[in-house]
Amino acid sequence: MYKPNAYRDAELYGSVAMASMRMHGGYYYEGEKKRGSMHFDSRIFPYIATAVCKGQWNLKQYPRLLNEALEEYGIDSTIRGHYNG
Repeated sequence: MYKPNAYRDAELYGSVAMASMRMHGGYYYEGEKKRGSMHFDSRIFPYIATAVCKGQWNLKQYPRLLNEALEEYGIDSTIRGHYNG
């Protein structure tokens, strides 16, 4: 059975697992830009699973979306720090 150890495993091996179980799924895509090597932006489901990277806020990859969320929830991003990797 497919049991990913981390969320990145789900992205990396999810398609192979679905195919091996002869399962099919769906997705919604309207030409959004690719982000990273494994996923695309989504107009209906914002992807920010990697908003925290190595314990720090990943503002480099998600500047607008993450800043909006930090402001909305009153989070001081300097406490955790900013990831620049």
